[in-house]
Amino acid sequence: MDFSKPDVYRRFLEAGIWKDKCLKYVQFVVEKLYELDEKRRVVPAPQKVVIYTTPGCRYCEAAKKDLEERGVFYEEISTEGNARALEDVMRLSGGSGIVPVLISGNNVKVGFGGG
Repeated sequence: MDFSKPDVYRRFLEAGIWKDKCLKYVQFVVEKLYELDEKRRVVPAPQKVVIYTTPGCRYCEAAKKDLEERGVFYEEISTEGNARALEDVMRLSGGSGIVPVLISGNNVKVGFGGG
């Protein structure tokens, strides 16, 4: 429609066509907004955390407690009687042997300050 012509806009309004078109457009926009909102709510699966520990280590216990309180799933690997785990700790800690060592994806954290 060419609203620059005389009376075209007035006739358009009087015909009531605009109501249906506007309502359909508004409904379309609202549906798209809901779709986008739902996509935002999709939370990626939590990354598994691996924690290397040593029995009797209060920092290891504090780190595990912190993970549990935050609802983080983790796999614990003890260095006790586990030469491979001890080698991993030495490698991951730069030779210091400090535990706990926490791994999440590509992130490695040596030690825990919350103990």
